[in-house]
Amino acid sequence: VTNPLSPEIAGTGPSYNAQQVAAVGNVAVLARSAISHFDGSGGLYVIDTSVPTQQQLVNHIIVPGNTRTVTADGNLIYAGDSSSVVDIVNVAQ
Repeated sequence: VTNPLSPEIAGTGPSYNAQQVAAVGNVAVLARSAISHFDGSGGLYVIDTSVPTQQQLVNHIIVPGNTRTVTADGNLIYAGDSSSVVDIVNVAQ
C-alpha cells in the first residue's frame, strides 16, 4: 500500500467461494469448505498474484474434511477443517 489513507485495488479475481485467504509473496491461498467429503470443489485454491490484474489459478488441492481456515508460511500451507484436523501441504515446486 503506497498511501494507507487512500489504498487502491490492484486487481480482482474469482473468490472460489472461499471462507479465508492467506498470502505469502506472490501467492494467495484460498480455503473453500466442501459441502461433503465427496464434494471435489472444496479444499485449497493456490493463486499466482504476481500480475494482480491477471491472477492465475496454479493448483486446486483437495484436502480431507471441510476446510475452514488457512495460513501460509514459505512453502507450507496449514489448512484447518471442521473436524479439528490441521493438514499441512508443501507447495514447493
